Amino acid sequence: MKKKARILALLLVILICVAMVPFAAAAEETENDDYPEELKGNAKDSLVDPWRFYNRECTSFVAWRLNDRNGVAFDNGYGGVLWGNAEHWDDAARSLGVTVDDRPAVGAVAYWEGGGAGHVAWVSSVEDGHVWVEEYNWNSDGAFHLRCVDEHLPDGYIHIQDLSAGLSEEAVLFAAASARYHVMSQ
Repeated sequence: MKKKARILALLLVILICVAMVPFAAAAEETENDDYPEELKGNAKDSLVDPWRFYNRECTSFVAWRLNDRNGVAFDNGYGGVLWGNAEHWDDAARSLGVTVDDRPAVGAVAYWEGGGAGHVAWVSSVEDGHVWVEEYNWNSDGAFHLRCVDEHLPDGYIHIQDLSAGLSEEAVLFAAASARYHVMSQ
């Protein structure tokens, strides 16, 4: 009888833990979504952001991340090239001599060419053949998503200025602070 009670108790604990996963994932998504309030608080595509993309689109969010986290003054005319929809980002990068390959890195841009206008996401972590990407509008809902995908799922990676490119933490923080100042002072 004690054995059955222990098994039932263990099953109950497992059931409770499994039931809590969606709540934990939702909390983590909310925690990581630091996209500017004035952009996420308005209807999708109702504003042009400071980087010259429409708000709550994947391109806008990745432009935000490149400025805020990578310290790159990135916008839709970066390097004198029109980046446009996500499906064109790999070609725009190549035209500037930016590395585009199949090797993920923290701070790189993951890109997908299919689905009409393509899709881009910011790589926040690389672990054992998987990448964690942060993105907006992944399923056309105009919302933030944090998801783990196989590193081969994206069509490739654009390395504008990866965070894992040998920069010290102080250099990354300085670059991010400089980018925030640049964006706010425009």
